[in-house]
Amino acid sequence: MLRRVVDPVEPPAESAPPAPPAEPAPPAEPAAPPEAVSTSGAVAAEQPTEPALEAAPLEPVRAYELPTARKVVSSGLQLALASTSDLRRASIYIGLLVLGAFGPTVVAVLLIVGRLGDRAGDELGGLLFGEGIAGPPQPALEAALLIVALEALVGLILFIAISIDAQVMGIAILGGRAGERPLRMREALVRARQTFWRVAGAGAVVGFAGTFIQLLIVSALAGLSQSAEAADVVAAIISTVIVAPLAYVSTSIVLGDVGAMEALSRSWRLFRVRQRLAIVVVLFTLVTSAIQLFALSAGLDLVTRAGELLHVSLTEGALSFAIALVLILAAVVAYGSLTFTIGAVVAAPQVAGFLGLTFYSAGLDRARTEAATPPRPFRYVTRPMAIAIIGLAGVVALEIPAINSIPPPKNSSMLQLLRTDAAAESDLIDVIGYPSIVDDAAGDVPGAVVHGAPADADLVRAEAAYVDVPGWLLEQFECAAANVACSSDANGSDTFDDGALLFLARMSGPIDASQARSVSVLLSIDGEVTQFRRGGTEPFGGASRTVTTTLGPSPNVRSIRSDGDHFVSESTSARSMWTGADLYTLVALRDLPSEPLGWDVVTLVDAGRGLDGGADTLRAAWDAPLLEWDSYASVYIDDYR
Repeated sequence: MLRRVVDPVEPPAESAPPAPPAEPAPPAEPAAPPEAVSTSGAVAAEQPTEPALEAAPLEPVRAYELPTARKVVSSGLQLALASTSDLRRASIYIGLLVLGAFGPTVVAVLLIVGRLGDRAGDELGGLLFGEGIAGPPQPALEAALLIVALEALVGLILFIAISIDAQVMGIAILGGRAGERPLRMREALVRARQTFWRVAGAGAVVGFAGTFIQLLIVSALAGLSQSAEAADVVAAIISTVIVAPLAYVSTSIVLGDVGAMEALSRSWRLFRVRQRLAIVVVLFTLVTSAIQLFALSAGLDLVTRAGELLHVSLTEGALSFAIALVLILAAVVAYGSLTFTIGAVVAAPQVAGFLGLTFYSAGLDRARTEAATPPRPFRYVTRPMAIAIIGLAGVVALEIPAINSIPPPKNSSMLQLLRTDAAAESDLIDVIGYPSIVDDAAGDVPGAVVHGAPADADLVRAEAAYVDVPGWLLEQFECAAANVACSSDANGSDTFDDGALLFLARMSGPIDASQARSVSVLLSIDGEVTQFRRGGTEPFGGASRTVTTTLGPSPNVRSIRSDGDHFVSESTSARSMWTGADLYTLVALRDLPSEPLGWDVVTLVDAGRGLDGGADTLRAAWDAPLLEWDSYASVYIDDYR
């Protein structure tokens, strides 16, 4: 029977355990029954009962040191440092497994990002972060993301299994090094296979207990603290101390070779022997987890800073995409390796405390290749995990044609304008959302003069959206500016406090403000009378009101409303600004009784001659209904200053 037999250890002054036996068992004699082993108040672990292990020779005597509560952390860290070379090999193995679990999902996400290009953040943000910023329907993109979500779920399940293997391997490697009989990575993995389900079951019990207790404490503190974050921190500390009796569950299984329920019992008994020791062990886990979180946050910040470079690489060609892909997959491997290493460091004080209390690690002997009964053959990657990884890779390969079918998103000039102005104001301003974008064919201005329609009257695109109107945006529409037109009865800036509708009309050429042109925004408002379309001879047919920007010697903006047959003037606070080939019209919500049902943009070369002088519209025909107003067409400005 493999057993570690040691001299009693003088207990520290911090507690008074039961007195040790008068005489320790001599190494050369057969080992006593498991119940008889108890030194310095330690709890004896159950011994394996296989005949081959009974006949095996005794191990060399190794007297473990029982660290005090003050020294258990430093003892654990020294043990982890001594095991660096052994842990390094295992960390690479775990990193490659994590790559197999999440690599296919990462590849699929990068392919989608590469397909979406510069609009990837807007498109994915709209789909993933609520209806408030939802963009236009993208069935192909939604289907691809659904498949990615399923791949990520499978990867998460694999990651949980890998984490259990990593935990057992870390404890086994540390335990072997502490006993001066180091385990090879293969043997540590064998031990992980032998104890997987026991560790998983015990870990589920401990995790459920800790989470339940923490939720109860958070609920109790909710009325006492105004800070939810502070309540969470206090609850985490208190719940960690409460579950301190379960500090030695994993080591009891891996090193002590007992079942899951027995490990819970053994951990409680060890806790009663050295209570402060167990509390320090679990608190070290909590502190290390916080450090890990801060390190991960710093790493994510670095990834975010490198995101622009990687994003450019993902959209600039196959070679750049391949380089970015390799770098990101390498980061996944590094994350898996780092997670294993941190987990081993966290477990080191637990191992040092367990061995100091029990002087027993014979559970590792069941995984050693030189044992009388060698362990069963095993695979470095289990069949279920291999099937799952191969399946994930196959799904990604089949998903590539579907990703390529995602229509490339349109870049929004309106968003570009707002984001440029926001960045000039402060880095703490976010502009999110989607305008409605409608493209129009170039050169389709009927009834133009003989020499052709002017380029600044030929619509090629229009955008429309609800927008917030902060002061820095309204400054761009300052009436005194040379490229801004306002109505003669424009009200104060507070008219825009409730927001506005912003329209963009893009021409096929730069706008010549000295030429007499008009650009009209047509609106159909619920409850208002719309103008008759008159068989396609009325340029404003189907609209209940219009906001018209007239260029020329005296640019101005005016609004008219239909009574069913004619249009009558009304006051408005609307303003227009032109830059290059773009003309923006800002219509205050206070000027409108409700959100529009439909909209259009119409340009007239000669307003006096109407359609005969040359006109353009977004609609397919002049007698067609207005374009339906898209409910998602909104752009929000979040100022975090």
